[in-house]
This record gives sequence, structure tokens and C-alpha cells, in this order.
Amino acid sequence: MESFSLLSEWGCDTVIRKNGIEIVLAEHDLNFIRSEAYAHYGNVHTELCTDFLIESVTRAGHNELSSTDGIGNVEFVSSLEEAEYPR
Repeated sequence: MESFSLLSEWGCDTVIRKNGIEIVLAEHDLNFIRSEAYAHYGNVHTELCTDFLIESVTRAGHNELSSTDGIGNVEFVSSLEEAEYPR
């Protein structure tokens, strides 16, 4: 966050990342210390990934995967490989 904070102070409004992803600095709290930023944005990332996976399994017609407790990575991949997907 320190780098983005400096960019903002120097008058930069938007940072353009790989694949044209634009980060509007005014939309983010740049006053976090590094450890707080990692924790905060790590949680945001986890929530976005979880929402994406739930939407993906719902669209694939396998809602049961979103409510299954204790499934490991290998088990999850195996269940996806064995599933029949509508084409």
C-alpha cells in the first residue's frame, strides 16, 4: 500500500495492471499498514473467490458442492472431472 500511497500523493489517479486492469486509487484505503492491508485485502480476495466458486458450481448444476463440508482439493478436482456438464 505504501507504493500506491506515494503514487496518489504524486498525483496518480489510476494504476493500470496486467491485462489492462485499472485500479482507481480513490476507491481504496491507502492508509493501511502493510500487515493490515494483507489481512484486509486477503479477506476481500477470499470472499470474491468464494462467490466465484459458488456461482460456478451453481451454473454447472452442482449446488451440492457448495454445501459439502470437509472435501479436500483432490476430492474436489476428482468430482469435477467425473461430472457431466451441459454443452
